[in-house]
Amino acid sequence: MRKIYKPLIIACVLIAVPFMLHNHYKNPLVYATKQEIVPLPTATPTPTPIPIVKIKHPRLGLLNVGHAVYGLTSDSFDCDNFFRSMKKIPEWHISFLYNTFGNNFECLKRIMNNPHTRTIQVHLINEASHRAGKNQWYEFTYSYSLQEYNRLWEQNDPKLLKKFSKYVQPLQQLFDEYIINKPWIQCIIGPGLESNVYQTAAENQVDAARIEFPYCKISWNGMKSIAWNADLIEKHSANPNISPPCIVDLDGEDIDFPERRSEALNDGNEWTNAVNVNNLKKYIETLANRCDLYYLWAWESNCSTSGATRDPNQRNRNCSDPQVNLVLKLIADEIKWANKYALVNPEVYNWSYDESLPLNLCSSVKKEPKTVFIDSTQKGLIKLDSRYNVQTAYVMYKNKVIDVYSLREDSGKTQIWTSKLNPKKRYPYKTVLVTTVLKEDQTVKTICWKINNPLGK
Repeated sequence: MRKIYKPLIIACVLIAVPFMLHNHYKNPLVYATKQEIVPLPTATPTPTPIPIVKIKHPRLGLLNVGHAVYGLTSDSFDCDNFFRSMKKIPEWHISFLYNTFGNNFECLKRIMNNPHTRTIQVHLINEASHRAGKNQWYEFTYSYSLQEYNRLWEQNDPKLLKKFSKYVQPLQQLFDEYIINKPWIQCIIGPGLESNVYQTAAENQVDAARIEFPYCKISWNGMKSIAWNADLIEKHSANPNISPPCIVDLDGEDIDFPERRSEALNDGNEWTNAVNVNNLKKYIETLANRCDLYYLWAWESNCSTSGATRDPNQRNRNCSDPQVNLVLKLIADEIKWANKYALVNPEVYNWSYDESLPLNLCSSVKKEPKTVFIDSTQKGLIKLDSRYNVQTAYVMYKNKVIDVYSLREDSGKTQIWTSKLNPKKRYPYKTVLVTTVLKEDQTVKTICWKINNPLGK
């Protein structure tokens, strides 16, 4: 019996083993190919995941390029032509000059109702004509010398402030109706176009503008000073030396188009600056990546077909001139180029040695979270996690303490701190919030928060 089954058992084994091996190597988890069978490892190792590296390529299209069309509110401004020129621009950023060319708001209302509008910036007072000695009776600064005007703002003269409040009232009423319920439109108020006042007067002007327009950002475009309490610093010309947060406006530097050569290139012309349209593209790519906004401007944006400076009321008949309409279209074409082809490659700014001095005090440095500064209209309130157990809080700019905070309340989850010095003043760009915290082992640690632009963004 044993002799009969032994050959049968061997035969079954010889048949079964190849069949088992075949099924085994059909398993995709086993390392084998059709050409050869690789011996199985004793233990299958956990594969090491290969990290996927995403290479960020700069995308094309800068959408923060706009038009400084200062004559927008002139009675003769051709609004229909302006809308035709802007037709294929996805995001509209518009800047204009209040009062100087008139206050016909009909075209402005159409712009504010347009779903493409993202920014409305208004320069309230024409200080460029004040400096040039060509002020007209209807300008806010008409009855003041440059020195007197600066002195009154330094003193926060009650009569001047009352006059300012009355002067901006029509614009306030318009914004209350058309902008305040449109959160996709940011409004920016510039107190003075190319302002001539000095530091104290500049900061007081910004404060006055903020009181009248609390829901708007405040920009500062000064010739003699910088108002550090403004949200944005604005400079004019095609390629100014400027750092963020900022606005660039070509105002005063004409564009030399092939279709319309600039009169600024003519000898003896009052306006001596012009930028070639090809160079302009380079400046747009650089400065629109650096700043919040880059506005294009040409002489026709001021309703003039000539480089000579004249009373804006005398230019009103030119606001719908064919040459004005042509240049509006040419400017819109440059905006379309920026929207489609300009390279998006934001610059990265390292802190300077002086700006980094406060960081030497810090045990650790954190990036400012959105919850630190909770008052978006003026400095004065900060919110910190109670787990930090903060004992003191103060703000430094370079090597100087510029504000001190005191603890107002501690709920056990959140601490609210209030400013002790100047709750209406704003901080310079790149300041440091320095806090001392008490740890559980009763040791003191210094935690710092880097603040790039704490308010207004």
